[in-house]
Amino acid sequence: MDSLRKTVERFSAVSTQEIISISHQELAWSENVKAKNPMISYLTYGFELIAV
Repeated sequence: MDSLRKTVERFSAVSTQEIISISHQELAWSENVKAKNPMISYLTYGFELIAV
């Protein structure tokens, strides 16, 4: 619940385009954008998020 609350607080006033821009700055995006398997591992990158 705490994670969800923090996410809502951080992004409630942020537009869709801003969220897209923010997410593309994350390591998870940059390392997987051209991957053959487009699934991003939450186990690998979930604790490295910089925007939250």
